[in-house]
Amino acid sequence: MGDLSVITKAYELNPSAVLELFVGISSKQLKAASPHQVRGWISTINRKLALERNRGLSHHYRYNLNRHLALASAHRILLARLR
Repeated sequence: MGDLSVITKAYELNPSAVLELFVGISSKQLKAASPHQVRGWISTINRKLALERNRGLSHHYRYNLNRHLALASAHRILLARLR
């Protein structure tokens, strides 16, 4: 549950901090990114989300709800950046 509180606090302080903590995209990179680069990040996150969903559906021992939530948050942030 500790990871989830880190995600929540980071998101409250700065939504783009979730990107930096869990995906490795800094706020400077996000501001300077072209739409093409953002789409690339989104496709990478989509692949990671699909893997995590499959782990959850199969009750795999490596499934991590906190990682799943962080990836979903990062996905929403990047989609909002494109709009």
